[in-house]
Amino acid sequence: MRYGLLFIASQVLALVVTVAPVERTNEGNISTILVTRDQNQEKTDPISGQAATPGVLQHKKRDQHVKMVLLDDGVEQNYYDTHLNRGLLEKIRKINNDSYQGENNAQEINDWLWGSYEDALRINHEHLGSNYTVKEINDLLTGEVEPVKLENQINCTLFKVSPEVKNLEDSLMWYVERLRSFTLGGFFDFGQFEVLGKELSRQLNEIETTHQQFGMCDDKLKLSVRYARFLFDSMINSVDILHYYLTVQSPGNLFLYVVVDLNVMLLAMRNFYGDPDTKIPRYAERLFQFAERLDGWEKQFTTIGDLPFGKQTLFRRYVASARGSINNLAVGIPESFQGQ
Repeated sequence: MRYGLLFIASQVLALVVTVAPVERTNEGNISTILVTRDQNQEKTDPISGQAATPGVLQHKKRDQHVKMVLLDDGVEQNYYDTHLNRGLLEKIRKINNDSYQGENNAQEINDWLWGSYEDALRINHEHLGSNYTVKEINDLLTGEVEPVKLENQINCTLFKVSPEVKNLEDSLMWYVERLRSFTLGGFFDFGQFEVLGKELSRQLNEIETTHQQFGMCDDKLKLSVRYARFLFDSMINSVDILHYYLTVQSPGNLFLYVVVDLNVMLLAMRNFYGDPDTKIPRYAERLFQFAERLDGWEKQFTTIGDLPFGKQTLFRRYVASARGSINNLAVGIPESFQGQ
């Protein structure tokens, strides 16, 4: 895997951001994507409360529809008629607003970015010394072993140019984009993900089977298949946890919800190969905002009295996991950008 410091709490929870929707029909049992535009419709994002500009993407599969709108900043956002209590959404919004105090200037973001970048490099240096690569860092910190080397069992030259490999790559790229789309609303839409979970699982199984047959010679495809599996498993494993902390009224639960949700959001800020997706609009600013919110949640959580020790420990683990992911994603920003 190439996920770096993704989850310190992976034993507790096997836990995107902008991916432009693709207008295409993909063969091989992958769903049809239809993009439509409604120039007169206006909606409001259920979490931020901000007005949304028109634009609807519909995913049609077994009469199930996933709607998306285009917000003012040009970022695709998930919109759906939420099943959640409006009061809960207001509480979540308040937690976010209390933790993030408006706009930040470029210098403030740049200063934070350099600090995060240098901190991550320091951690990496402690593990690997000065002679390291991003892949070596990720492999070491995630416990990834060297991939099994292929013997002379198959002719890789033939497979690398086969149409099956091209179709597999197209299907896999669509699939990763589809998973990441569940995070485009500013939070992980676990409700819609669960509705489509069985079909998404079937599609991923087909992709993995095809990869075993035709794609084992392509190292980049291996990385993509690993990332798709890791992202899907992380999302499906978080569904019940997110639902519990969001709906069960208990002190500290909403803070656990937002920090688990953030871990999923950070995982989805990676590209087709599982590397930090620095092409995401306002990438550095988003990381800065996530880091600031995380600090705010941590401070607010400590003010809640009489919390069970287990809940406190769990919260700290999720916070550490998210902070590690933020640092790792910051390393992915080119140095030329950080120096601006």
